[in-house]
Amino acid sequence: MPCRSADGPVFEVSGTMETAMLMIRNFFKSSKAATAIEYGLIAALIAVAAIAAMKGLGSSLNSTFNNVSSNMKAS
Repeated sequence: MPCRSADGPVFEVSGTMETAMLMIRNFFKSSKAATAIEYGLIAALIAVAAIAAMKGLGSSLNSTFNNVSSNMKAS
């Protein structure tokens, strides 16, 4: 089945490929897909914030344990 790309030329799409493309288009058109994408973006934002917090906490904990270790060696 012919399909027009963004640039304008027509290219042939196989039946399986066409079915997959239709499923993807329908997914992005549905409101459930929009909700799923929003939840995905929220999850990604939370993950980035958690990683940043853990990096800051990790370096703080590292210095604390090094301080405890050096004080124990001095005793």
